[in-house]
Amino acid sequence: MSRFIGFIAEDEGFTARAEPWDGKAPLTCQLVWDMLSVTAYFHHAIYSGPEVAMVLPEYREMGQENATTVVLPWEIGFVSLKASDYTEVDADFSEICFLYDRGSVPSMAEGPVQVNLFAHFVSGQEELRALCFRMRREGQKRFTVRRVEG
Repeated sequence: MSRFIGFIAEDEGFTARAEPWDGKAPLTCQLVWDMLSVTAYFHHAIYSGPEVAMVLPEYREMGQENATTVVLPWEIGFVSLKASDYTEVDADFSEICFLYDRGSVPSMAEGPVQVNLFAHFVSGQEELRALCFRMRREGQKRFTVRRVEG
């Protein structure tokens, strides 16, 4: 049975769908799948370029798996970051992030950060791109990220 991840922008009236890369990042895929459903805000990733990120409600420890700083548009990453490794970060956190255009490198103030690539979008990219561009001016947007089976 196929499984997908839905990125639901309820206030905007659309859903984008992503396919997990179980063969490339099985541990990361399972960790994310087990934590879903989650509702939180995606914000524009200020240091990264055309990237948005959702800080998850709780920290989930995950080592590197299929990790890189070279991310293509519509690839989705997961990362666990320790506050002690960064300036001006108050607490450990985990996030889901994705790039919506070229020229982006997942980064913090100190420089590039490797993210575990675990999925890619297969539908809804045009609506999502328009929303992400607007987020630069309008600020964060609420999403529900949930399991979609079948």
